[in-house]
Amino acid sequence: MYVIHDFHPYSAPATYTVVTEAPETKTSLNGDQPDPTKLYNATALMNGTPMNADYQQMLKRGAGWYVTFDSIGEKVLSESITFSGALIFTTFSPTGESTTVCGPDKGTSRVYALNLEWATPILDLDNDGDVDEEDGKTSLAHSGIAPRPVVIFRSDGGKTIAIGTETIEDNRFKVTECTGDDCPEDDNTYCKLDCVKPEYWRQNEKIIK
Repeated sequence: MYVIHDFHPYSAPATYTVVTEAPETKTSLNGDQPDPTKLYNATALMNGTPMNADYQQMLKRGAGWYVTFDSIGEKVLSESITFSGALIFTTFSPTGESTTVCGPDKGTSRVYALNLEWATPILDLDNDGDVDEEDGKTSLAHSGIAPRPVVIFRSDGGKTIAIGTETIEDNRFKVTECTGDDCPEDDNTYCKLDCVKPEYWRQNEKIIK
């Protein structure tokens, strides 16, 4: 999985720069400056390695980051979504066992939820009440290729991530009874009902014959 910085979101740059992967072992600067043409390996952060100053500089000032997977043959085969700073995507890895024409390799499906900026776990995927190194990924109950995650905005203000028939609660949006200026803006564990809401629009296209 790759996350690439777009330093020109509103207009095309004067020139384009080729971006390549830094070596997988490049996880510290050792006195160097971050290379804006390199994607840095953030797999260790996904797996629970604490953030440090070198990692912050590389991920902030480099071209972006990438992560690798532990399972042989594990791939991202469905679209990812980005929601409120979380990058959420599914993967599929084959079991490697022999199959027949009537019985395909159902493999294992997983869902990952990472901080878009820092590649660290961002949701409580194991439902133990906190976000730690165990929350970068979790296996799904259903085998086969998992579909694209979908965000459900519940009527009570909560948010649910649906992957097919399976769901994950996004507990970052705990609703308090505070109103207006009384709500603690500096605490992202609390959120007013209207702090994150869906937007809709309709696009009219004129067909010229």
